[in-house]
Amino acid sequence: MPLSQETPEPVPPAGVAIPTGSTLAAIMVLYGLIAVVLLSINLPPFQNPDELAHFLRAEHISRGYLIGQRFDTYKSGGPVDENIFLAHAPFADIPSSPDVKVDHAKYARAGELRWGGKGQVDNFPNTANYPPFLYAPSVVGIWIGKLADLPILQTLYLSRLLSGMVCVAVGGAAIALAGTFGPWLFAVLLLPMSMSLMAAVSQDGLMFSLAALSAAIMARAVTGGTVPAAGGPVPARSFAVLVVCLALIGMARPPYAALALLVLAIPGVRSKARIAGAGAVVASTVLWSLLAAALSQVPLARSDVVPDPRAQIDFLLESPSRIVAVAVQTMDTYLVHYRQQFIGQLGWLEVTLPNSYYATAWIALLVAFIACLPVAGAAPGLRGPNRRSIILAVSAVTCTILGLFGIQYLTWTAPGSAIVEGVQGRYFIVLALLAAPFLRFALPAGRAVALNRTWAVAATILFPAISLAVMMRQVVVRYYLSAG
Repeated sequence: MPLSQETPEPVPPAGVAIPTGSTLAAIMVLYGLIAVVLLSINLPPFQNPDELAHFLRAEHISRGYLIGQRFDTYKSGGPVDENIFLAHAPFADIPSSPDVKVDHAKYARAGELRWGGKGQVDNFPNTANYPPFLYAPSVVGIWIGKLADLPILQTLYLSRLLSGMVCVAVGGAAIALAGTFGPWLFAVLLLPMSMSLMAAVSQDGLMFSLAALSAAIMARAVTGGTVPAAGGPVPARSFAVLVVCLALIGMARPPYAALALLVLAIPGVRSKARIAGAGAVVASTVLWSLLAAALSQVPLARSDVVPDPRAQIDFLLESPSRIVAVAVQTMDTYLVHYRQQFIGQLGWLEVTLPNSYYATAWIALLVAFIACLPVAGAAPGLRGPNRRSIILAVSAVTCTILGLFGIQYLTWTAPGSAIVEGVQGRYFIVLALLAAPFLRFALPAGRAVALNRTWAVAATILFPAISLAVMMRQVVVRYYLSAG
């Protein structure tokens, strides 16, 4: 059945009460704030992925440095308080030792350290080239910590809390805006992986929230609704917010610049404006990447591997069929890990959730997605995306995935390796949020789905309560309870 501009948006059956966008947003904020508080306090210091490096970058920004500085072949960073490293030291052995637990002695050693140590130039090459914008909540937390003379650990907790609250607020606004697309944003933003990174000093949490806000704007656009009222073209202010959000996401992780194709896919916007918006996303990413390459980018040498992009390219060009072989072997090796990490592997990817939870979580996501599918015979005045828009959306996802794997193969994987190293399941959360407004119309079955949306939305609302309980139990068991 061909797609057309008359694709309807789902509406509830007569007499059935489905939570409005504002109600769903309020529930998300409640869940999100509970998760942020619990995770910020209970996850031990520096136990989120690369949290030490992110905290160093945030402290570096708090001193007025917008980008790191290269000071050796493999070293890049800048001035930071040396006491951060001393505060980190008692917890440094936890990720590599599953039997090591957090105890009072570790907190006592680290808790005495305050701001005011020597501002030495230190090495944090994996975050030195990140733009400062998405660190803003953590930077504010560090400023407050320094002004109030808080210990470094308490400042870390404060930075986590502020970052989490901003992420939850932006995510709540996205759900309130998204209309009947809200359940999908609700479900993805309240996954354990999403919640844990919102409650961390990191870029990822705010990237998820900005992606959700962008998805909400696009969901209204592709169904004929605008922000805030239905009908007519997409308002210039909403379009500008979308472009800024996508630019920030692309600058933070350059392969996401391919998502600029989604800007070209939006109906209700003049062609020139779409081209200018997509160009702005790409240009912002390219300009920041060039600046980082000139000032702070260094090869990310691992303890066991020294990546060599040129050698990798030569290896693939010798026999282009190797690209397919590497892709197949990578999926065979890591697909299960990607699926688990998308749902949630907390800490340094070592707090694994029960297998039964992962299976249930994927079912919950499917239910949430089905609840957002267009239903035949509803709201004939609304429209869906045309084939061109869906093709552009599929192209955006494809190019982004190729970029994510390509950059990790060139800059993180051992030369000549048969698999791509370094790709994490959380990288696909942004894609899941941004592509869904278009791809939900690509399924022909969605037009005739006979689903009681009340039950689907109810299940979507209840599942995060299970997530919170399961997630916190695993955190407590991993970090605080000794075997036997």
